[in-house]
Amino acid sequence: MASLLMSPEDTMRHFALTLLLCMLTLTGVQAQTPTGPVLSGSLTTWLVKDQNSYGIDTRTEYEEWVNRSHLKLGLSFRRPSHTVDLSYQGDVSLYHNQSAQSNLSHGLNLQAKATHGKYMVFLNGSTSFRRNRSEYDYYNVDSYNARLTVRYRPDWTLSFNGGLTVSHDDYRGFEELDNVTYTLFANARRSFQSRWSLLGQTALTLKKYPNQTVTSDPTSGPGGVSRTKEEPVEAALFRVHGSVARSISDKTGLSVELGGQWFLGSPIETFIDSTYYYTENDIYDDAHSYQAEYVGARLTRQFTVSFVAKLSARIAWKSYTGTPALDETGALAGETREDRRSEASLFLSKDFQFELIGPTRLGVYTNFTFRDNTSNDPYHDFDDNTFALGVSLKF
Repeated sequence: MASLLMSPEDTMRHFALTLLLCMLTLTGVQAQTPTGPVLSGSLTTWLVKDQNSYGIDTRTEYEEWVNRSHLKLGLSFRRPSHTVDLSYQGDVSLYHNQSAQSNLSHGLNLQAKATHGKYMVFLNGSTSFRRNRSEYDYYNVDSYNARLTVRYRPDWTLSFNGGLTVSHDDYRGFEELDNVTYTLFANARRSFQSRWSLLGQTALTLKKYPNQTVTSDPTSGPGGVSRTKEEPVEAALFRVHGSVARSISDKTGLSVELGGQWFLGSPIETFIDSTYYYTENDIYDDAHSYQAEYVGARLTRQFTVSFVAKLSARIAWKSYTGTPALDETGALAGETREDRRSEASLFLSKDFQFELIGPTRLGVYTNFTFRDNTSNDPYHDFDDNTFALGVSLKF
Protein backbone atom coordinates (compact mmCIF):
# COMPACT_ATOMS: atom_id res chain seq x y z
CA MET A 1 0.00 0.00 0.00
CA ALA A 2 1.36 3.40 -0.92
CA SER A 3 1.80 6.20 1.61
CA LEU A 4 -1.59 7.13 3.01
CA LEU A 5 -0.69 10.36 4.78
CA MET A 6 -3.41 12.67 3.44
CA SER A 7 -4.81 16.06 4.31
CA PRO A 8 -8.55 16.36 4.98
CA GLU A 9 -8.90 17.74 1.44
CA ASP A 10 -7.14 14.68 0.00
CA THR A 11 -9.33 12.43 2.12
CA MET A 12 -12.43 14.16 0.74
CA ARG A 13 -11.17 13.63 -2.81
CA HIS A 14 -10.58 9.95 -2.08
CA PHE A 15 -14.10 9.79 -0.63
CA ALA A 16 -15.55 11.20 -3.87
CA LEU A 17 -13.38 8.92 -6.04
CA THR A 18 -14.58 5.88 -4.09
CA LEU A 19 -18.19 6.84 -4.86
CA LEU A 20 -17.38 7.11 -8.55
CA LEU A 21 -15.66 3.71 -8.54
CA CYS A 22 -18.67 2.31 -6.71
CA MET A 23 -21.02 3.40 -9.49
CA LEU A 24 -18.72 2.09 -12.22
CA THR A 25 -18.25 -1.23 -10.43
CA LEU A 26 -21.93 -1.84 -9.88
CA THR A 27 -22.83 -0.79 -13.41
CA GLY A 28 -20.29 -3.23 -14.82
CA VAL A 29 -21.16 -6.27 -12.73
CA GLN A 30 -24.94 -6.02 -12.60
CA ALA A 31 -25.95 -8.86 -14.90
CA GLN A 32 -28.65 -11.27 -13.81
CA THR A 33 -31.38 -13.34 -15.40
CA PRO A 34 -34.91 -13.95 -14.07
CA THR A 35 -34.43 -17.71 -13.88
CA GLY A 36 -30.77 -18.08 -12.98
CA PRO A 37 -28.63 -17.13 -9.98
CA VAL A 38 -29.26 -13.64 -8.61
CA LEU A 39 -26.28 -11.29 -8.50
CA SER A 40 -26.26 -8.49 -5.95
CA GLY A 41 -23.76 -5.95 -4.79
CA SER A 42 -23.18 -2.91 -2.64
CA LEU A 43 -20.45 -0.44 -1.90
CA THR A 44 -20.61 1.77 1.18
CA THR A 45 -18.08 4.44 2.05
CA TRP A 46 -17.88 6.55 5.21
CA LEU A 47 -15.94 9.72 5.88
CA VAL A 48 -15.34 9.89 9.65
CA LYS A 49 -14.07 12.75 11.77
CA ASP A 50 -13.03 11.56 15.23
CA GLN A 51 -12.15 14.00 18.02
CA ASN A 52 -11.18 12.74 21.46
CA SER A 53 -9.21 13.57 24.57
CA TYR A 54 -7.80 11.17 27.12
CA GLY A 55 -5.97 11.18 30.44
CA ILE A 56 -6.98 11.99 34.02
CA ASP A 57 -4.70 14.70 35.44
CA THR A 58 -3.42 15.82 32.03
CA ARG A 59 -5.74 15.67 29.01
CA THR A 60 -4.33 14.99 25.55
CA GLU A 61 -6.36 16.17 22.53
CA TYR A 62 -6.49 14.10 19.36
CA GLU A 63 -8.23 14.42 15.98
CA GLU A 64 -8.37 11.92 13.14
CA TRP A 65 -9.92 11.68 9.68
CA VAL A 66 -10.74 8.19 8.45
CA ASN A 67 -12.22 6.92 5.19
CA ARG A 68 -13.78 3.46 5.54
CA SER A 69 -15.14 1.64 2.50
CA HIS A 70 -16.90 -1.71 2.20
CA LEU A 71 -17.57 -3.66 -1.01
CA LYS A 72 -19.88 -6.68 -1.13
CA LEU A 73 -20.68 -8.83 -4.16
CA GLY A 74 -23.13 -11.68 -3.74
CA LEU A 75 -24.53 -14.59 -5.72
CA SER A 76 -27.75 -16.28 -4.57
CA PHE A 77 -29.31 -19.58 -5.61
CA ARG A 78 -32.93 -19.76 -4.42
CA ARG A 79 -35.43 -22.60 -4.37
CA PRO A 80 -38.72 -22.89 -2.44
CA SER A 81 -37.20 -25.10 0.29
CA HIS A 82 -33.60 -23.95 0.36
CA THR A 83 -31.25 -21.15 -0.62
CA VAL A 84 -27.49 -20.81 -0.99
CA ASP A 85 -25.77 -17.42 -0.80
CA LEU A 86 -22.12 -16.80 -1.69
CA SER A 87 -20.53 -13.40 -1.20
CA TYR A 88 -17.21 -11.62 -1.36
CA GLN A 89 -16.51 -8.74 1.02
CA GLY A 90 -13.66 -6.26 0.98
CA ASP A 91 -12.90 -3.46 3.45
CA VAL A 92 -10.34 -0.68 3.52
CA SER A 93 -9.67 1.87 6.27
CA LEU A 94 -7.49 4.89 5.46
CA TYR A 95 -6.20 7.07 8.31
CA HIS A 96 -4.98 10.64 7.82
CA ASN A 97 -2.85 11.40 10.90
CA GLN A 98 -1.89 7.87 11.90
CA SER A 99 -1.52 6.43 8.42
CA ALA A 100 0.35 3.41 9.83
CA GLN A 101 -3.02 2.16 11.12
CA SER A 102 -4.50 1.95 7.62
CA ASN A 103 -5.52 -1.60 6.76
CA LEU A 104 -7.17 -3.75 4.11
CA SER A 105 -9.24 -6.91 4.50
CA HIS A 106 -11.16 -9.24 2.23
CA GLY A 107 -13.04 -12.48 2.66
CA LEU A 108 -15.66 -14.95 1.48
CA ASN A 109 -18.95 -15.94 3.07
CA LEU A 110 -21.15 -18.95 2.31
CA GLN A 111 -24.62 -19.40 3.82
CA ALA A 112 -27.07 -22.23 3.21
CA LYS A 113 -30.66 -22.28 4.46
CA ALA A 114 -33.10 -25.18 4.43
CA THR A 115 -36.79 -24.90 5.36
CA HIS A 116 -39.07 -27.71 6.51
CA GLY A 117 -42.46 -26.69 7.84
CA LYS A 118 -41.99 -24.55 10.94
CA TYR A 119 -38.26 -25.27 11.12
CA MET A 120 -35.31 -23.58 9.41
CA VAL A 121 -31.66 -24.57 9.51
CA PHE A 122 -28.87 -22.11 8.67
CA LEU A 123 -25.26 -23.11 8.05
CA ASN A 124 -22.76 -20.29 7.64
CA GLY A 125 -19.04 -20.37 6.92
CA SER A 126 -16.78 -17.37 6.39
CA THR A 127 -13.16 -16.36 6.02
CA SER A 128 -11.51 -12.98 6.43
CA PHE A 129 -7.94 -11.87 5.78
CA ARG A 130 -6.80 -8.54 7.24
CA ARG A 131 -3.53 -6.93 6.24
CA ASN A 132 -1.93 -3.90 7.88
CA ARG A 133 0.87 -1.62 6.84
CA SER A 134 4.40 -2.77 7.60
CA GLU A 135 4.53 -0.95 10.95
CA TYR A 136 1.72 -3.18 12.24
CA ASP A 137 2.09 -6.25 10.02
CA TYR A 138 2.47 -8.47 13.10
CA TYR A 139 -1.31 -7.91 13.52
CA ASN A 140 -2.05 -9.46 10.11
CA VAL A 141 -4.70 -12.08 10.79
CA ASP A 142 -6.60 -14.81 8.96
CA SER A 143 -10.01 -15.46 10.51
CA TYR A 144 -12.31 -18.45 10.04
CA ASN A 145 -15.86 -18.77 11.31
CA ALA A 146 -18.53 -21.50 11.22
CA ARG A 147 -22.06 -21.12 12.57
CA LEU A 148 -25.03 -23.49 12.83
CA THR A 149 -28.47 -22.06 13.68
CA VAL A 150 -31.78 -23.88 14.10
CA ARG A 151 -34.98 -21.78 14.07
CA TYR A 152 -38.44 -22.85 15.15
CA ARG A 153 -41.32 -20.53 14.30
CA PRO A 154 -44.74 -21.92 15.27
CA ASP A 155 -46.49 -18.76 14.06
CA TRP A 156 -45.71 -15.21 12.97
CA THR A 157 -45.71 -13.90 16.57
CA LEU A 158 -43.14 -16.28 18.05
CA SER A 159 -39.71 -17.56 17.08
CA PHE A 160 -36.89 -19.49 18.79
CA ASN A 161 -33.26 -19.73 17.69
CA GLY A 162 -30.38 -21.78 18.98
CA GLY A 163 -27.01 -22.87 17.74
CA LEU A 164 -23.25 -23.01 17.92
CA THR A 165 -20.49 -20.73 16.59
CA VAL A 166 -16.81 -21.66 16.29
CA SER A 167 -14.23 -19.09 15.22
CA HIS A 168 -10.46 -19.12 14.86
CA ASP A 169 -8.01 -16.21 14.47
CA ASP A 170 -4.58 -17.03 13.04
CA TYR A 171 -2.12 -14.13 13.49
CA ARG A 172 0.54 -14.42 10.83
CA GLY A 173 3.36 -12.76 12.80
CA PHE A 174 2.18 -12.92 16.43
CA GLU A 175 1.28 -16.52 17.29
CA GLU A 176 0.65 -15.70 20.96
CA LEU A 177 -2.57 -13.98 19.83
CA ASP A 178 -3.90 -17.04 17.97
CA ASN A 179 -7.24 -17.94 19.53
CA VAL A 180 -10.31 -20.14 19.23
CA THR A 181 -13.79 -19.12 20.44
CA TYR A 182 -16.78 -21.40 21.01
CA THR A 183 -20.26 -19.94 21.57
CA LEU A 184 -23.53 -21.68 22.41
CA PHE A 185 -26.47 -19.30 21.97
CA ALA A 186 -30.25 -19.21 22.22
CA ASN A 187 -32.87 -16.50 21.83
CA ALA A 188 -36.64 -16.07 21.69
CA ARG A 189 -38.77 -13.28 20.25
CA ARG A 190 -42.47 -12.63 20.84
CA SER A 191 -44.64 -10.02 19.10
CA PHE A 192 -48.06 -8.93 20.31
CA GLN A 193 -50.94 -7.37 18.40
CA SER A 194 -50.88 -4.60 21.01
CA ARG A 195 -47.67 -3.33 19.31
CA TRP A 196 -45.38 -4.76 21.98
CA SER A 197 -42.50 -7.13 21.31
CA LEU A 198 -40.09 -8.94 23.62
CA LEU A 199 -36.62 -10.35 22.94
CA GLY A 200 -34.52 -12.53 25.22
CA GLN A 201 -31.02 -13.82 24.46
CA THR A 202 -28.46 -15.88 26.32
CA ALA A 203 -25.06 -17.34 25.43
CA LEU A 204 -22.18 -19.33 26.84
CA THR A 205 -18.83 -18.53 25.27
CA LEU A 206 -15.27 -19.78 25.76
CA LYS A 207 -12.16 -18.10 24.30
CA LYS A 208 -8.79 -19.92 24.35
CA TYR A 209 -5.25 -18.83 23.42
CA PRO A 210 -3.68 -22.23 22.63
CA ASN A 211 -0.13 -20.90 22.22
CA GLN A 212 0.02 -19.48 25.75
CA THR A 213 -0.13 -21.28 29.08
CA VAL A 214 0.09 -20.23 32.71
CA THR A 215 2.62 -22.23 34.75
CA SER A 216 1.75 -22.84 38.40
CA ASP A 217 4.26 -23.13 41.27
CA PRO A 218 6.34 -26.33 41.19
CA THR A 219 5.02 -29.22 43.28
CA SER A 220 6.70 -32.43 44.35
CA GLY A 221 5.64 -35.41 42.25
CA PRO A 222 6.31 -39.14 42.61
CA GLY A 223 9.88 -39.86 43.61
CA GLY A 224 10.39 -36.27 44.69
CA VAL A 225 10.53 -35.04 41.09
CA SER A 226 9.54 -31.38 40.83
CA ARG A 227 6.59 -30.79 38.50
CA THR A 228 4.77 -27.76 37.28
CA LYS A 229 1.21 -27.56 36.02
CA GLU A 230 0.35 -25.60 32.91
CA GLU A 231 -3.11 -24.07 32.58
CA PRO A 232 -4.46 -22.71 29.28
CA VAL A 233 -4.96 -18.98 28.88
CA GLU A 234 -8.73 -18.84 28.49
CA ALA A 235 -11.89 -17.13 29.66
CA ALA A 236 -15.52 -18.30 29.76
CA LEU A 237 -18.49 -15.92 29.86
CA PHE A 238 -22.22 -16.16 30.47
CA ARG A 239 -24.26 -13.50 28.65
CA VAL A 240 -27.86 -12.35 29.03
CA HIS A 241 -29.69 -9.71 27.00
CA GLY A 242 -33.31 -8.59 27.05
CA SER A 243 -35.23 -5.88 25.25
CA VAL A 244 -38.77 -4.54 25.16
CA ALA A 245 -40.05 -2.63 22.13
CA ARG A 246 -43.25 -0.63 21.70
CA SER A 247 -44.76 1.03 18.66
CA ILE A 248 -45.84 4.44 19.93
CA SER A 249 -47.50 5.29 16.63
CA ASP A 250 -47.50 4.03 13.04
CA LYS A 251 -44.15 5.73 12.44
CA THR A 252 -42.50 5.87 15.88
CA GLY A 253 -41.09 3.12 18.06
CA LEU A 254 -39.28 2.93 21.39
CA SER A 255 -37.13 0.08 22.70
CA VAL A 256 -35.36 -0.45 26.02
CA GLU A 257 -32.57 -2.97 26.57
CA LEU A 258 -30.60 -4.31 29.51
CA GLY A 259 -28.16 -7.11 30.02
CA GLY A 260 -24.72 -8.14 31.05
CA GLN A 261 -21.94 -10.70 30.94
CA TRP A 262 -20.06 -12.42 33.73
CA PHE A 263 -17.05 -14.69 33.95
CA LEU A 264 -17.58 -18.37 34.62
CA GLY A 265 -14.49 -19.16 36.63
CA SER A 266 -11.38 -17.00 36.55
CA PRO A 267 -10.74 -14.26 33.97
CA ILE A 268 -7.56 -14.09 31.91
CA GLU A 269 -4.86 -12.65 34.18
CA THR A 270 -2.76 -10.57 31.81
CA PHE A 271 0.09 -9.94 34.27
CA ILE A 272 1.30 -12.70 36.63
CA ASP A 273 4.67 -12.78 38.41
CA SER A 274 6.25 -10.28 35.99
CA THR A 275 4.98 -12.31 33.00
CA TYR A 276 2.64 -10.58 30.53
CA TYR A 277 0.03 -12.64 28.68
CA TYR A 278 -1.14 -11.25 25.36
CA THR A 279 -4.82 -11.02 24.44
CA GLU A 280 -6.78 -9.31 21.68
CA ASN A 281 -7.66 -6.65 24.26
CA ASP A 282 -4.20 -5.27 23.40
CA ILE A 283 -5.62 -4.36 19.97
CA TYR A 284 -9.25 -3.49 20.66
CA ASP A 285 -11.82 -3.67 23.46
CA ASP A 286 -12.16 -7.45 23.54
CA ALA A 287 -15.44 -8.63 25.11
CA HIS A 288 -13.67 -11.61 26.77
CA SER A 289 -11.59 -9.26 28.92
CA TYR A 290 -14.30 -7.83 31.18
CA GLN A 291 -17.55 -8.35 33.06
CA ALA A 292 -20.28 -5.82 32.38
CA GLU A 293 -23.83 -4.68 33.01
CA TYR A 294 -25.58 -2.24 30.68
CA VAL A 295 -28.86 -0.49 30.01
CA GLY A 296 -29.92 1.43 26.91
CA ALA A 297 -32.81 2.89 24.94
CA ARG A 298 -33.56 3.72 21.30
CA LEU A 299 -36.19 5.94 19.72
CA THR A 300 -36.89 5.29 16.03
CA ARG A 301 -38.87 7.62 13.77
CA GLN A 302 -39.75 6.64 10.21
CA PHE A 303 -40.75 9.95 8.61
CA THR A 304 -41.31 8.28 5.24
CA VAL A 305 -40.65 4.82 3.81
CA SER A 306 -37.17 5.97 2.83
CA PHE A 307 -36.28 8.46 5.60
CA VAL A 308 -35.46 7.13 9.09
CA ALA A 309 -34.00 8.69 12.25
CA LYS A 310 -32.69 6.80 15.30
CA LEU A 311 -31.75 8.38 18.62
CA SER A 312 -30.10 6.03 21.12
CA ALA A 313 -28.35 6.15 24.49
CA ARG A 314 -26.49 3.50 26.48
CA ILE A 315 -24.47 3.20 29.67
CA ALA A 316 -22.27 0.24 30.64
CA TRP A 317 -20.26 -0.61 33.73
CA LYS A 318 -17.24 -2.73 32.83
CA SER A 319 -14.91 -4.54 35.21
CA TYR A 320 -11.61 -5.77 33.73
CA THR A 321 -10.96 -8.09 36.67
CA GLY A 322 -7.90 -9.70 35.08
CA THR A 323 -6.31 -6.52 33.74
CA PRO A 324 -4.25 -4.21 36.01
CA ALA A 325 -4.79 -0.48 35.78
CA LEU A 326 -1.76 1.69 35.00
CA ASP A 327 -0.94 5.19 36.17
CA GLU A 328 0.09 8.03 33.87
CA THR A 329 3.74 6.91 33.98
CA GLY A 330 2.80 3.42 32.77
CA ALA A 331 3.49 1.78 36.14
CA LEU A 332 1.08 -0.63 37.85
CA ALA A 333 -1.51 1.30 39.87
CA GLY A 334 -2.17 -1.57 42.30
CA GLU A 335 -5.78 -2.18 41.23
CA THR A 336 -7.66 -3.70 38.33
CA ARG A 337 -9.18 -1.57 35.60
CA GLU A 338 -12.76 -0.30 36.05
CA ASP A 339 -14.64 1.63 33.32
CA ARG A 340 -18.00 3.32 32.98
CA ARG A 341 -18.94 4.06 29.38
CA SER A 342 -21.80 6.41 28.47
CA GLU A 343 -22.71 7.04 24.86
CA ALA A 344 -25.41 8.71 22.82
CA SER A 345 -25.87 8.73 19.05
CA LEU A 346 -28.10 10.15 16.35
CA PHE A 347 -28.41 8.28 13.05
CA LEU A 348 -30.20 9.54 9.93
CA SER A 349 -30.70 7.65 6.68
CA LYS A 350 -32.36 8.52 3.38
CA ASP A 351 -32.82 6.12 0.47
CA PHE A 352 -33.40 6.87 -3.20
CA GLN A 353 -34.73 4.24 -5.63
CA PHE A 354 -33.98 4.34 -9.35
CA GLU A 355 -33.12 2.14 -12.32
CA LEU A 356 -29.48 1.52 -13.22
CA ILE A 357 -29.56 -1.60 -15.36
CA GLY A 358 -32.09 -2.92 -12.83
CA PRO A 359 -33.52 -1.72 -9.49
CA THR A 360 -30.87 0.24 -7.59
CA ARG A 361 -30.90 1.94 -4.19
CA LEU A 362 -28.75 4.91 -3.21
CA GLY A 363 -28.48 5.51 0.53
CA VAL A 364 -27.19 8.59 2.31
CA TYR A 365 -26.34 8.31 6.00
CA THR A 366 -25.09 10.55 8.75
CA ASN A 367 -24.21 9.61 12.30
CA PHE A 368 -23.07 11.57 15.35
CA THR A 369 -21.83 9.70 18.41
CA PHE A 370 -20.62 10.98 21.76
CA ARG A 371 -18.81 8.65 24.19
CA ASP A 372 -17.58 9.31 27.70
CA ASN A 373 -15.38 6.48 29.00
CA THR A 374 -14.48 7.10 32.65
CA SER A 375 -11.70 4.82 33.87
CA ASN A 376 -9.21 4.48 36.70
CA ASP A 377 -6.61 3.83 33.97
CA PRO A 378 -5.68 7.18 32.33
CA TYR A 379 -4.87 5.44 29.03
CA HIS A 380 -8.55 4.46 28.82
CA ASP A 381 -10.17 7.56 30.34
CA PHE A 382 -11.41 9.50 27.31
CA ASP A 383 -14.14 11.57 25.67
CA ASP A 384 -14.88 10.83 22.04
CA ASN A 385 -16.94 12.76 19.48
CA THR A 386 -17.44 11.13 16.10
CA PHE A 387 -19.20 12.53 13.05
CA ALA A 388 -19.65 10.31 10.03
CA LEU A 389 -21.10 10.85 6.55
CA GLY A 390 -21.78 7.77 4.47
CA VAL A 391 -23.09 6.86 1.03
CA SER A 392 -24.00 3.41 -0.28
CA LEU A 393 -25.11 2.05 -3.64
CA LYS A 394 -26.92 -1.31 -3.70
CA PHE A 395 -28.52 -3.44 -6.34
